[in-house]
Amino acid sequence: MSYKCSRCKRDVQLDEYGGVRCPYCGHRVLLKERSASSRKQTSSDPVAAESGPHSVELGFEFSTTERAETVGAAVRVEVNEVEDSRATVSVTRRGPTVVVEIEAADLHALRAGINSWTRLIDTAENTPPGH
Repeated sequence: MSYKCSRCKRDVQLDEYGGVRCPYCGHRVLLKERSASSRKQTSSDPVAAESGPHSVELGFEFSTTERAETVGAAVRVEVNEVEDSRATVSVTRRGPTVVVEIEAADLHALRAGINSWTRLIDTAENTPPGH
């Protein structure tokens, strides 16, 4: 699969054993590349171009599967607590990686979702075990 690192903006190819991490800068937030046809604007109206749906898949890799499960479980309880009619979120785990998928009606809601869920993962990751 083709991804783009959200920090260094380089193209990243992932295989099933490489984990979710940019090989160039080590960042763990990779954006899924979309085909040109899925990005094609159907209107010259900038408001229409912003309307969705838009989606992103964020992957956060941890040192162990157990740590990924702990962090994933900690943030998964927030999925139904965040009331937003413009975005939906799912949190899953693939081995040592927590995957957050966000679908939004517009770019503003997508950006807000990325910021919120990245902060939630960061908070859960930096909370000492047992707290």
